[in-house]
Parts: sequence; C-alpha cells; structure tokens
Amino acid sequence: GRLARNRQRAGRDLLEFLADRFEGNLLAAHQEVAKLALLLPPGELTPGAVEAAVANVARYDAFDASAALLTGDLARYVRVLDGLRGEGTAPTYVLWAIAEDLRTLLRIGAGLAGGRALEQVLRDNRVWGARQTPMRAALRRVERSALQRALAQAARIDRAIKGVGPGEPWDQLIGLGLELIDGTEGARKIG
Repeated sequence: GRLARNRQRAGRDLLEFLADRFEGNLLAAHQEVAKLALLLPPGELTPGAVEAAVANVARYDAFDASAALLTGDLARYVRVLDGLRGEGTAPTYVLWAIAEDLRTLLRIGAGLAGGRALEQVLRDNRVWGARQTPMRAALRRVERSALQRALAQAARIDRAIKGVGPGEPWDQLIGLGLELIDGTEGARKIG
C-alpha cells in the first residue's frame, strides 16, 4: 500500500516489526511510513535502516503499562516497560501510575462491597472512558489481597528507586507484573 506508493518494499518480518512497534496506533504508523519515504531511498528497505529510523517512536505512556497490567496482558506490560525504559522515562512516574490505579481499584472494590452500583463507584473515582476497560477487567480477575500485596511491593520499588532499598526498579516493576498477573489466575472478583 503506502510503501509501494513511495516505491519502497519491505519483507514480511519487517512489516511485522513495524506492526508490533506501533501497537495498533494507525496514525503513528502512517506518519512513520511517510518518514521512511523521506529518510530512506526507494527500493527494498533493510531491517537495520528501518529500526534506526523508527527508534523511540512508539511513545509509550506510564498509563499504557498500568492498563496492560490491569487487563492481565503480561507480554504487553513488559513490552511497554521496555519501551518506557528505552525512552528514558523515570521509573518513579511509571510506579506512580501503577500504584494510583491499584489504589483506585481498592476504593472501587470497597464501594462495591458496600453495596454501591459499579457505574456510580467508577464515576466517584473518576474512572471514565478508555480507563474503564482495564479497571473492569481487573475487578473481574484480581483479588483484593493481591492488590494489597502489589501495593506493598510498590512501596519496596519506591525505596529501590530512592536508593534506600535493594534491587533494580525496572526489574522489580516487571516482578510486580509477574506477581499480579500470573499470581491471580483463577482469582475471584475484588468486590
């Protein structure tokens, strides 16, 4: 399609690399193909040239990591963390986004346990739009005790970030995902 219009060609592996890199963000993918037309000559595109041209273009956000964590998508969670780390994002920001969503889930669970309607509890906790999908997914699959353990783990990661606790923060963020995602298979609902 668009590559052909630019008189450029790419093999299947390269196309899969680009699709993975842009995570379904069609606007970013379109912009990247336009950029490739400007940066690279017509003809067969090489993986090395394309990888260099698309470096740091995925533009992940800390909330992407949290959404992947809450929906239980470990592969995406790790990929987003790797992208954030590669982009130079501070682990403090990533941890804050994740911990904020974990605390919100605990508040929502408490509201549901108190007999309140889900829609009202979501509104009261300012969970709107696209943020509702991962929150609802987590409510279905994560136990309250798992959230409490994850928050305790987040406190340990915070100490590691500050240099007063052991471990490497990015590795510990991955560990938090492993624990919360793999440790909750078959778990019951929070509320």
